[in-house]
Amino acid sequence: MKENSEMTKFMLIAHQRSGSNALHSVLQQHPEIFFYGQLFGTATNHLKKSLKWGMPFTPVHQDHLYMGGRTPKTSTVFRHQLLRFLPKSATPAKHVERFFDKAKKRTTDKHSCVGFKLHDSQMSYLDLRLVAQNHVDKVVILRRRNVLQAAVSCLYAQQTDVWATRKKTRGAKTVALAVARVEEFAKETLCSTERVRATLELADVQYHEMEYENTVLLNQYELLWRYLGVEEVEMEPLTKRLSTPDYSHISNAAEINEALAGEKFGWLY
Repeated sequence: MKENSEMTKFMLIAHQRSGSNALHSVLQQHPEIFFYGQLFGTATNHLKKSLKWGMPFTPVHQDHLYMGGRTPKTSTVFRHQLLRFLPKSATPAKHVERFFDKAKKRTTDKHSCVGFKLHDSQMSYLDLRLVAQNHVDKVVILRRRNVLQAAVSCLYAQQTDVWATRKKTRGAKTVALAVARVEEFAKETLCSTERVRATLELADVQYHEMEYENTVLLNQYELLWRYLGVEEVEMEPLTKRLSTPDYSHISNAAEINEALAGEKFGWLY
């Protein structure tokens, strides 16, 4: 088994509905990469995984609950309040350090990279800077060029509680989305991505940026494999699109597209 200190440690930073689940599945399939997935998630499946690994919980940054101007469910807020009383790492940086330490026992001699996923709103920018400077060797940013589609996808998921791509979407519930909330989410996403870049550049941390439409959607990963220093292999995501191409599940999709579509946010159609 290789020593963990000899491996390339990396983190994937992505905004909500950026296609990170698809990239996650690709990274996990690569024979030389040990990819944990979302390290700071507080959903039940993420907490169970933390318990299995013997890692204390680290609640996400509070702003993550209110992403896109949403009002989180009472159950979500209550769960986050309960997490305050559970054993947890002192800081996000300590949590990352503990993760890499635990990963030593799970990697094998075939692995040359070990990494995890982070949503951009799950950590303060100060903590991001500390982690990037001191605990990882490389950083990968995944973003959508078409943030309008990402906004509609995320707000639909929030409103219907259909998040996982493995769930069946036939006969999906049709809803209307507030145009103002879609615009707010799209603006927040663009600003957050820019802040992540600025944070890394201020810390003099090099990163590899991927645009979903030119990489994951087209299964083009050559530059990513070169950046991580692993063998270039061809593979496809194990996940599928959550939304239907014609946005028939969004009753006011045409209104959203007319109000917000353009060079800044992208188009639904």
